[in-house]
Amino acid sequence: MDAGWEPRLETFTKPHVLDRSPRALLREFEKFSDLWRSFQKNADRRERGTEGHHLAREITWGDRNGWHYHHHRLRYDRPGSYDADRSRAQWLATLEGFGLRTEGADEHAYDCEPVTSEAGARYCAKLSTSVEAQARAISSEVASSATKGRNINSLLADYIRGDLQAGAVWVNGAACVTATKISSVRWSRGLRYKLGLDVEKTDAVLAQEEVTATDEFLGSLNPTQWRGVLALKAEFALLCAANRGGDAVNEFLAGLSLGQLNDEDPHRLWTAQRKAGHPGD
Repeated sequence: MDAGWEPRLETFTKPHVLDRSPRALLREFEKFSDLWRSFQKNADRRERGTEGHHLAREITWGDRNGWHYHHHRLRYDRPGSYDADRSRAQWLATLEGFGLRTEGADEHAYDCEPVTSEAGARYCAKLSTSVEAQARAISSEVASSATKGRNINSLLADYIRGDLQAGAVWVNGAACVTATKISSVRWSRGLRYKLGLDVEKTDAVLAQEEVTATDEFLGSLNPTQWRGVLALKAEFALLCAANRGGDAVNEFLAGLSLGQLNDEDPHRLWTAQRKAGHPGD
């Protein structure tokens, strides 16, 4: 605000209904992903005055309407350059194109408010600390269970208090989040440069900084195994297994039909055998 930008927080949601099946949240991810791609394809070209934005994902559960997966966009614009009504119309048109526009959607599917208060800043801070699988607590004074449903942590807390249904919902939700690698917050391209922040560190640099004296080498994955892990989006699950030791990793790999640690690459062995049988190849 001091630099002359107009900060505002947008919320994008869609109609959702109660579904307690294990893949319910995964279907919500897939539906919203299709909607968001369609919306961006048309809306991005119209945002000529924007300086950038942060996009955050949020997941809550309501006993009446099930999983509620939605996006928040904290954006910065040049004064007078952004038309919230146009974005609202574009989002509703996107919903209509997918057969999801209802009276309730017209009222609740899009919201845009200026961020000019401590409460607004606190809400944005809540989103920025909501890392993968929503591992940190979410402020009850901002996202109360009475108005927005329960988040991943609230469900687990309720299960500990004896709510068995909350436990079942939590298991399904946590499984979907970790399997699909839903990122919590993304920066728009070029925003770091505009704010004068350092360039993001590469994965290699971050990995080197995280090396500690207690690290233990458990073994190696061959290329075929690693491709199998990537195909199943199971990197996070692999790390969880690694924290429990080599036997846990081998059990994990066996469950995915990927062999064991330190196995030879089957493709390499097959290639060697083929060449040995056909020297001219």
